[in-house]
Formats: sequence, C-alpha cells, structure tokens
Amino acid sequence: MKDRAYIVLATNLVMSMLYFGYLIRIFDQNLSSVSGKNFHSISNPVWLSIVTMTTVGYGDFFPLSTPSRIVGILCAFYGVYLVSLFVIALDSLLQFDQAEERAYDLICRLEDKEELKLEAVNVLTSAFRHRKAKMEFPDKKAFVLGKLKTFRKYLMNFQKIAKSIRGNYGSDNPSDRVRSEIEDLKGCISKLRGSLEAISDHFGVEMIDTRGSSNHIKGSTDDDEKNN
Repeated sequence: MKDRAYIVLATNLVMSMLYFGYLIRIFDQNLSSVSGKNFHSISNPVWLSIVTMTTVGYGDFFPLSTPSRIVGILCAFYGVYLVSLFVIALDSLLQFDQAEERAYDLICRLEDKEELKLEAVNVLTSAFRHRKAKMEFPDKKAFVLGKLKTFRKYLMNFQKIAKSIRGNYGSDNPSDRVRSEIEDLKGCISKLRGSLEAISDHFGVEMIDTRGSSNHIKGSTDDDEKNN
C-alpha cells in the first residue's frame, strides 16, 4: 500500500462513493414523488455521496429519510478520513527517502566544496595582491586599503562557506570527517601553491612564506588601521 498509496485510495474512494450512493438510493427512492428529487436513477445518489464525502454540499440533493441521513453522516466522516489520507500520501510522496536524502546531501557538499575552493583562491590571491600593493605603493594608502577591503570580503565569504560545510557534516563520524577534510585540503594546497607560483612568475615577485603569511596579514591589517 505504501508504494501504491494513490491507487489504493482512489479505488477506495470510488467504491465508497458507489456504496453510499446505493444505500441512499435504497432508502430514498420511494420518497422521490414526495420530495421531487429523483433517486430512482443511481447517478443522483452517487452525486450526493460525492459532494458529501468531499464536504462540498451543493444542496441540490439531500437525504430525506432518517436511515439515509445516517448514511449521509457516515459518508461525510468517511470522506474527511479519505481526504486526510490523500494529504498524508502527498506529503510522503514529496519527502526524500533515506537514499535520496543522502544523495542530496552529497550534492550539496560537493557544490560547497567547489565554492570553497574558489573562495580560497580569491582569499590567497587578494592577500598576495594586498602585500604586493603595500610593497610597491606604500604612499597610496587608499589603493592599499582597497586591496585590504577586497581581502576581507573574500575572507568573510570563505568563512561563511566553511561554516556551511561544517553544518552539512554534522551527522558524519568525526574521525572520517577529519580524514576526508585533510585529504581534500592537501589537494587544495597543492593546486593553490601551483597557482601562486604562476602568479609570482608572472609579476616577478618571490613566493610568500606560508608559515609567516598569517602573521604578516595580521600585522599589515593593524598597520593600516593605525594609519587610518
């Protein structure tokens, strides 16, 4: 039933409409001449059961005898029950199962990692350009400050994406997550180092010592804030 919920519910709905319509016809067909409502034809009682089960209630047909009214009450409650099952089945259909959820999480992680790599390149490139601008144009403080603002912008974006990735890895085993991150970072560092070497060769500048780059960036940031 779980795999074919809509087929089962639709079949149940059609059968119950015919069943309740037939019962109303049995109880009220002898009162058609008095009420002016034609219950001899099965189509009218079925129509009454349909509008009752769906809680529409147009009022063009209605139960006349006490037994048919009891059938109408049962029909209304059963219709509400079936409609609620349709809503539950639709909600279950739109939700991911376990395999789909894992696949979706994997896709999100891969996209975040690609975006993180791009932002890492932007951070290192902007830091390199800020250092180069400070060394070559020490008197142009506005130009150097602009490079510093660009570096801070990329750094904030990098931290934001890194935080999002940590949130996506919340359900993983910590040791596996650390091992995977280390392997990914090794690959990223190798690619970024190659990019920086190409940039250094292009501008004719020596490579920055990565061990002291963070201290230099911090010191340059403090110096710019003091100058401002």
